[in-house]
Amino acid sequence: MELLERKWILQILHALAGGRARFCALQDSIGELNSVTLSRRLKLLEAQKIVTREVIHELPPWVEYELTEMGVDLIKVIEAIEVWCDTWDTAGAEVAASPVSVS
Repeated sequence: MELLERKWILQILHALAGGRARFCALQDSIGELNSVTLSRRLKLLEAQKIVTREVIHELPPWVEYELTEMGVDLIKVIEAIEVWCDTWDTAGAEVAASPVSVS
């Protein structure tokens, strides 16, 4: 959960949900994210085995990123949460100040 709370992680995962992408394509699809932050977040996702990085050795060389099997499973969880939020319209709901016990 700490990983998902970091700024830009969900946007990067969403961008990669469509398939492989080059670094610049990811940056363009996300928008205001600078290249240093994108690089750091991708390294973090790669270290967690959520994203793979492949260097394409052509002229000029480039790098492509793709979700791993774990990353694809994580996208399914995120999508399920989005459906739950849409179903229960939680965007406007207030969070209770105290925990609710379920008996």
